[in-house]
Amino acid sequence: MKKYVKKPIPIDAWQIDLLELQPHVDGSYPDWVGSALKEGILEPYFATSMLSIYTPEGKMKASEGDFLVRGPAGEFYSIKKNIFEEDYNDHVNVFGDHEKFLSLKRTKGSTVITPIPGLSTHCMNNLLSPTIDWKKYSCNCS
Repeated sequence: MKKYVKKPIPIDAWQIDLLELQPHVDGSYPDWVGSALKEGILEPYFATSMLSIYTPEGKMKASEGDFLVRGPAGEFYSIKKNIFEEDYNDHVNVFGDHEKFLSLKRTKGSTVITPIPGLSTHCMNNLLSPTIDWKKYSCNCS
């Protein structure tokens, strides 16, 4: 059976805090959440600590602490906190392997160890390690 991996597509997400959505509170929620409230896509129920989300598939309920997500096509849905934290990382705009490794260390406490310097993994012949017989692994890169 074939296996698949989810594409790394950036999304907008906000951890649901119904106190911030109350009319008399100047909430610190993102602008896209405010727009969805005005458009009726989101409907808070303060007495039950629930948030109704109107999705293309129908009405969905979310609880305090879940994550409200706006997908790449502008669709809204919720994800339980434990699943969100398991499946998603902060999206950081960094360039180059070194900066990505540092970002992983700062945001997730992860350490990435590699025996090959970052640029040598990109088939740049003049930067490949001289101690490895690269012709043995050659893919006719130039």
